[in-house]
Amino acid sequence: MPIIKHPLSINFRTLEQYNFKMTAIDEVVFFEWLVLKRNHFGNEKFFYQQQRIINELGIRRRRLTTIKAKFIDEFALESETEGRQNITHFTVKDVFVERFVSKNIKQDMQKDLLYRLLNFKFKGDAKELGKYEVEEVDEEFENYGPNLW
Repeated sequence: MPIIKHPLSINFRTLEQYNFKMTAIDEVVFFEWLVLKRNHFGNEKFFYQQQRIINELGIRRRRLTTIKAKFIDEFALESETEGRQNITHFTVKDVFVERFVSKNIKQDMQKDLLYRLLNFKFKGDAKELGKYEVEEVDEEFENYGPNLW
């Protein structure tokens, strides 16, 4: 496994667009995860094992259940859990993204963010994404590191 030279992964500038009087940080993390997975799988429908979601996001099981229930009730997320392995089938439609953005994003940033989220595409397909190495990304960011401090 390669060593990651820049271990921080939160983009604080993008967090500025959220209205934290209306949403919590773990809800933001789960929302962005859902949008990324929707685009990664290339379909509004995908499935994922609940334990894997918990491990990837660091959200505890009860809290994840609460967030899913809120997203289903308030924002029209479709979710169904099946089987012994606790596989969750998600349907992340445009209406879910639109409703979440309209309630949880600051007013002046809603239109631009909604456009970017609904038109977001990965560069290349999944096979192409696997070709990139962490070292390539690190080299790219080395020029920025000292200037930030």
